[in-house]
Amino acid sequence: MKRKSPKYKHIIELVLFIAAILVINLVAGFKFFRLDMTEEKIHTLNDKTKEYLSEEVDDVINVVIYLNGNELPPIIQKFRQAIKDKLDEFKAYAGNNIKYTYVDINEDPKLTKKYKQTFNEKGVSGNIIQHQEKGAAKMVEFYPIVEVRQGSNSKFIDFMGDMVDVSPYYVDQKLNTIEYEFLSAFNTISGKPKPTVSLLRGHGELKNIETISVYNQLKNFYILDTVRIIKQPKDSLQAPKEDLNALDKTDVLIVAKPQKPFTEKELFILDQFIMKGGKIIWSIDMIDDHEDSLAIPGTFYTFSETNDYLDNLEKMLYKYGAGIKKNFVSNQVCAPQYRYDMREESYWNPYYYDNFKNKKPIEPIIKQWYPFPCVTKEGSELTKNIGRVKLKYPSIININNGTNVSKTVLLETDYEYKEWPAITRIRYDERIVFEDLASVEPSGTYFKPKINQEVPTVKQPLAVLLEGEFSTNFPKSLFSPEFLKGMEDANFKYYDKSKKTSMIVIGDGDFLRNDILFSKQGVQPINLGLDYMVSREMIYANAVFLHNCIDHITGNDYLIPLRSRVNMPRFLNSDEILNNRAKWQGINLIIPSIFVLILGLSQWFIRRRKYVK
Repeated sequence: MKRKSPKYKHIIELVLFIAAILVINLVAGFKFFRLDMTEEKIHTLNDKTKEYLSEEVDDVINVVIYLNGNELPPIIQKFRQAIKDKLDEFKAYAGNNIKYTYVDINEDPKLTKKYKQTFNEKGVSGNIIQHQEKGAAKMVEFYPIVEVRQGSNSKFIDFMGDMVDVSPYYVDQKLNTIEYEFLSAFNTISGKPKPTVSLLRGHGELKNIETISVYNQLKNFYILDTVRIIKQPKDSLQAPKEDLNALDKTDVLIVAKPQKPFTEKELFILDQFIMKGGKIIWSIDMIDDHEDSLAIPGTFYTFSETNDYLDNLEKMLYKYGAGIKKNFVSNQVCAPQYRYDMREESYWNPYYYDNFKNKKPIEPIIKQWYPFPCVTKEGSELTKNIGRVKLKYPSIININNGTNVSKTVLLETDYEYKEWPAITRIRYDERIVFEDLASVEPSGTYFKPKINQEVPTVKQPLAVLLEGEFSTNFPKSLFSPEFLKGMEDANFKYYDKSKKTSMIVIGDGDFLRNDILFSKQGVQPINLGLDYMVSREMIYANAVFLHNCIDHITGNDYLIPLRSRVNMPRFLNSDEILNNRAKWQGINLIIPSIFVLILGLSQWFIRRRKYVK
């Protein structure tokens, strides 16, 4: 039998290969497909997103994409294509309830001005990017804006609204936010009632200006309010009294850093709020660090003390399942601190003497202030990829295993931590104050955790989620006839067992407090995620963590896994870079060259063995 020539065989293989490519492209044109090789699967729809699209989107959503035009730079075209790809994926689960169209606002000069005016009214705007064209730099204006409509409701999405002049790297990073922004907008225009989140007032809690970051984080997702349990009567001659129904319109109550005691009747009202299914986030300081006293001239140290006026509240929390100990911890991973004795224009404590009697200036910023732990919880969906949460003198949570509710640790120390008693000397420097101010160690070293390698350490909880059915702390048998009569007059229904509900206990009252900058220009709140002393980038995840917590306890958890894609920190080890820079440069240069050389030699050896006899 005559064998087919190799040339004929190769032609058949080529034809079959081209035919296979054509079939694959034809199928791909009708069905969207993407192979996601990223570790976090950031280009794949999250399971919660699929669930939301399948079950919650019950009416047509029209999407108008204003990012259009023929002269967009390649990176912007990539972003536009990513929006289209994401909407195509949405349609696979929401069906015909997702529709989208493109609008080029520059196509008709008469309409361009109208579109821009509409954008300004809605608080969105365009961006500018530098683009190289024919060897010359060109500034290109574009509009990464999308309008989402459902019925009479609409919302504009500005994908790059936090900057005007953008770089290709910035645009590329924003690809991770597309799914989150769309789902957030879908939730806003759905018309479904929003839960009410109220901040408690009346006990010296954090002021409005101190929680502005929390407001900005939650305002598009929840109805935000403040509430007082003790009402001031219209008649000034009458004494204030507790309102049994004060919390009836609240779904989630935030108790942030109370600095005055609670009456037993107030605790009863909070208890019954829980029994009715209400959710509470407790952010409590059981100690006062008094660090601000170090700003007083001549004060080298102060002492922390216990907040005994909150004992009745702490006992109630412990009976629910998680109390707060009267201590604080220092942690190896921590935030910097701006020394109080260096904050005024005329520093009273500007220098120290070293061991050789030389005068040395004091740095105003302590780079590692160990009583300000930056913590997280590995494996938790609420903290995944959002960064670390900054706490200030946090106390350890005292978990009561004798209750039937479930306890989930949300934040915890690292293994390298140290526990300090409630009454501790607070100071910046290890120094002999009354002799010659000789500096022994760098500022803040006193609080540095010192680990005993022979004794294994266990991470300590700093925030705990309690879920289940709670028992009341106020049995009806303890009530006086007068109190029972007051409940009846107020049409107040008593419960001794709660519905299935939840609460979160955090051993730090400053958890939600954003810093405030006082200057000649006025009072300026600092974003809770920023550390203005060291960086202008978002570092801390306090506001995002709180948002995740509220979403979880209200059952609105579709966006939680998506925030881990939006806030995905990528930190290099600065110590490793500093100490082993040459080693890693050598590895990056030499290893690829060796790999290419081995590949080339292997190919040469295989061909030589095959063809040389």
